Formats: sequence, C-alpha cells, structure tokens
Amino acid sequence: MKKLSLFIGICVSGLVFNSCDYVSNVMEPGQNTGNGGNGSADSGMDSTIFDTVILRKALIEDYTGHRCGNCPAAAEDLHRIDSIYAGKVIPMAIHAGGFAAVNVVYPTDLRTPEGTTFDSDFHISDAGNPNGLVNRKGFGTSDFIVGWTLWETNAAPAVAEIADFKISINNTYNAGTRQLTSAVTVTANQDMSGTYNLSVLLLEDSIIAEQLDYRLPTGQQLIQDYNFMHVLRASLNSTWGQQIFSGSWAKGRYQIKRNSIQLAANIVPEHCHIIAFIYNADNSSSSYYEVRQVEESHVTH
Repeated sequence: MKKLSLFIGICVSGLVFNSCDYVSNVMEPGQNTGNGGNGSADSGMDSTIFDTVILRKALIEDYTGHRCGNCPAAAEDLHRIDSIYAGKVIPMAIHAGGFAAVNVVYPTDLRTPEGTTFDSDFHISDAGNPNGLVNRKGFGTSDFIVGWTLWETNAAPAVAEIADFKISINNTYNAGTRQLTSAVTVTANQDMSGTYNLSVLLLEDSIIAEQLDYRLPTGQQLIQDYNFMHVLRASLNSTWGQQIFSGSWAKGRYQIKRNSIQLAANIVPEHCHIIAFIYNADNSSSSYYEVRQVEESHVTH
C-alpha cells in the first residue's frame, strides 16, 4: 500500500509540473491515416495506458460579456487558477446573454449559437455574471452555477480524482483551405456503463476588443484593447456533441471521432486550440451533463 501511494504521488507530481498536456500529430491506437468524414470513428481495445495513473481534469466555464464591468476580475482569477494548476484546469470563456450584446460602443460580437444555447439552457444569465460552471457538476441543484470566487474551490478536488477516461487530440490544419480536422481518441480507464457524449469545441486566444471594467476610475472604465482569452468560437460536432457510447464499455476500449470545420476569415488559427470533453448524456442520471474528462490541443504549433 505504501508503494502504491508513493507511485500515485510521483504521477501526480509529474502532472503538476508539466506545463500543458497537449497532444498533436500523433497516431492513436487503431487510428489510420485517412481523415474520414465528420464524425467518423474507429474503435478497438488498448491495454497499454494502464501503466500510469491518469487524473481527471477540470473544465471551468466563464460566462461573460464585454459589457459586464465585473467580469475582468473573474477572467483574471481564472488565469491565476489555470497557471497554478498547470494543465489540469481547462478554461473556456462563453460570451452570451445581455452583457454580450453589441451596440456602437461595443461592436465586437463574440457570441456563438452554441454559447447562447448553453447560457439559455443552464440559466447562467438569469443568475447574473460573472458566474460559471465547474465540470458542469450538480445540474438541477443549487450548486450547479458557481460564482467566480469559488471556481478554484470546486476545481481542486476534481483534479485529484482518478479519471474514468483518457482523451487525446490529433489536429490537422490545412492553411490553404483553412480546413481543420480534429481526431479525438476516447479510452475507458475502467469498466463503464451509461450514455456519454463527446463535445469538440474551437477556442481562440488573444482577441483584442472592447471591455468594460468597473475597477478603473470613472471615465476610464471602457478598455478599447482588452485581451480576450480562451473564447468559445464554434463547435465541430454540434452544440451537445455526439454520442461516444451507450450501454457498457470495457476498460481499455477506445473510439476515435473525426470532425472538421473551415475556420472563418476573422479567426486566427495560430491563436486557436481545440478542447474535447466527454460528459454524462443520460438525462435520468443524477450526474447528467457532468464532464468526466476534458483535454485540449493547439491547432498549430
């Protein structure tokens, strides 16, 4: 038992001190070299991943808007959390609701159909901003929507758990056509049962636009060159993703899903990354919507 505890401790330490767990341009078990179509899949069994402990990561969703004067403080704290947990926390900023509406003073539109649906279905704007979700845990309870000062408190225990799944991402980007194909491999780390979906989303960093910040003196609160990070830009496989399995899935079984998107002209591929997460899609489950594992990978290097 002492040896096992020491082994886990070593693995955890290794994860803490690695900057990011990006996976790109690698061949996953059972993956072929063809792109396949959107949503194409390969599957099989893999017994090689169980030599090390794989820990769960935390998806923190920051529901925000450029007209929300309290939101920059939340964004800065999320950056602090992301830095402290070194690749174990994956942030996503979702611009939705009234605070994200555009006008002549705030002309840059960072809203997406997917983000608007998340905001509406999860009632985030109804609770006010800045608020967010941590692994979408607790849907249907008072603990579901998490105030920004509690994001770290909620994420810390999650990233100490043994993960149910491993996710790896292989991105291929064609600069000529601006076509991005993302092959996501999901592997069960233990015997699993239920219904699970895979969501594959495109995020962009370093978007320069206008933002209100109430911390600044009156008359100086409108920032014209605010730097927006990890902004949701699009989904590669629909708002709620695609089913990865339903029923039983044995430990070591994996499936590869390939999805493609053509990047819009105003998106900078060098600033983009893909996040992929697997969540409980059984609406009769007490953990409905909960994210069981999440990963990210840059589009280009």
